[in-house]
Amino acid sequence: MFQNNHCNLIETGNVLLTLNCVLFHHRPEALLMCTGHGIILTANPAACTMFGLTKQELIKAGRQGLIDPADPRAGRSLQQLEKNNCTTIELTLMRSDGSKFPAILSSAKFEDRTGRIITILSILDMTNHYKVQENYGLAIEQLRAIFENATDAIAIFDLDGILVQANKGFEEIFGWPLAEVLDQRLPVTPPDTMNHAEYMVKMVSAGESIKDFETTKICKDGTRVDVSISMSPLRNSYGKIHALVAIVRDITDRKKMQAIAERAEKLHLVGQMAAGIAHEVRNPMTTVRGYLQMLQRRPENEYIASQLHLMIEEIDRANSIITEFLSLAKDKRVHLETKNINQLIETIYPLIEANALEKDRVIKIELGHTSSLLIDQHEITQLLLNLLQNAIEATDKGDTIKILTWEEQDQVYLAIENTGPIIPPEIINSLGTPFFTTKDSGTGLGLAVCYSIAERHHANLSVESQENRTRFTVKFTVP
Repeated sequence: MFQNNHCNLIETGNVLLTLNCVLFHHRPEALLMCTGHGIILTANPAACTMFGLTKQELIKAGRQGLIDPADPRAGRSLQQLEKNNCTTIELTLMRSDGSKFPAILSSAKFEDRTGRIITILSILDMTNHYKVQENYGLAIEQLRAIFENATDAIAIFDLDGILVQANKGFEEIFGWPLAEVLDQRLPVTPPDTMNHAEYMVKMVSAGESIKDFETTKICKDGTRVDVSISMSPLRNSYGKIHALVAIVRDITDRKKMQAIAERAEKLHLVGQMAAGIAHEVRNPMTTVRGYLQMLQRRPENEYIASQLHLMIEEIDRANSIITEFLSLAKDKRVHLETKNINQLIETIYPLIEANALEKDRVIKIELGHTSSLLIDQHEITQLLLNLLQNAIEATDKGDTIKILTWEEQDQVYLAIENTGPIIPPEIINSLGTPFFTTKDSGTGLGLAVCYSIAERHHANLSVESQENRTRFTVKFTVP
């Protein structure tokens, strides 16, 4: 009985010894078996690969020979190895080619059959780990720099629409200091585009991404801004959506440039059509007008003189409309001369003042210093008179109309400003479109001609309307 148990123990011991040997030699991490004084007794293949040494060379080098002598942590760390049964330390080690690498050393002690203390050192090369950490940290810093310095607004919301974080671009576009809107719903969506916001939140909360969705938002000062929004879901480590990130780009200037280009193309098209038919229409009109004048001079037609006069006036009105049509063509020839716009205004001021007094309006001029420009005097006069006529028709008796000029950074500005009701945004966007008018007797060509003249002078005509004040501004570049 005793003999059988003894045999079983011997057999079990051999199995355990064989198993430990297999594990020691085939573990992926480097393993060293050392005495308490750092003498290496054996090493596994992973250790030989790590240091670029054979087992015999590792034994010869000893534990001390693998440590970078310049590492200031070496003395204290080796003391920990000698003192503690189990410990983990970090040191810089050296390969056979002299290259250094960071490593984590974990030790465990046991006694062999003779009572000698043996230390098993497990060594992990941390080079790749630290590279990953470094790259991760670099990526985080890059993302932080992009987030903080992006000119686009970047905002993060929870699933209830509460603002969690936003960048400086958000403050610059919308005018809201972050401290005033953090942890609450943003007051930037106008009622007429609320359905846009609800649609985007619904789609992104369901896992979809939205790119370049164009809509309108409101700034803190109440002005509307055209924006393009890209929105995506943010997922946690379990893949569950926990927040939404929105990138908002201000496209107001781009929309304005698109509108200017579209308006210029429409004006040019109408001008081309007018040029094609003007000759054919004007010739018979001239003939009809001549015969009407002949009939008007005959005494026997005195009883229909008023009707003949009205017919001539209507022909003249039709002819003036054709002239306006011809002014819309982009390629209409202009005669550029060096003129000062202040002198031009002063020259035609008596005509302006007489027209205003007839309509019971008050005209004020505030002319600042302006450099001379290359302009077509007749066209700029027409532009000025058209804008003034527009201001007169938009005001009531006794109201004031201002003509202003000034210069800023090589730009000369001419502005016509009047009191009166605010112009709705949808109407402002349509101003200058041929045949668009809010007047019962208007042709919709006056402002269209102004835009066309500005285009031919490489100037920019813009409109801003606030409560009780509307201003048309023409910006010229000083040559």
